Amino acid sequence: LDDNNGSPSMKFETDVKILGNCQALNEDYVKSDHDKGHLEPVFQANSQGCANATFTLTNAAPQNPSFNRGKWRDLEKEIADKLSDQCKLPNKAYIVTGVVPGTKNLNNRVNVPSHFWTAYCCLDNSNNFLFS
Repeated sequence: LDDNNGSPSMKFETDVKILGNCQALNEDYVKSDHDKGHLEPVFQANSQGCANATFTLTNAAPQNPSFNRGKWRDLEKEIADKLSDQCKLPNKAYIVTGVVPGTKNLNNRVNVPSHFWTAYCCLDNSNNFLFS
């Protein structure tokens, strides 16, 4: 995000020359009392490339550790189980996850969201929409 002349492909921090102007960095989370809360969980990835992308900072937002490791993790598992059990095969689901900006920042630049949200839909085995 920081390099307008860079490749359109995802890159690791070590592979980018301009850093920190428009995008969070791993160092923003050090001693911040926040986890990197992933929006798309790795266990929903259907390829290694998708799995790798879930660990980028563009797929993360600061999250309270007890929420990230508790209720949010439980919700991710509940959704994955529901999609696996109830969506028509081939398991094609549409998942959208996001945040609501909060009033606090990490290092005076990375917004700490006030809320995380997720929604999904798919066709069930009876060709009815399943959504939440």
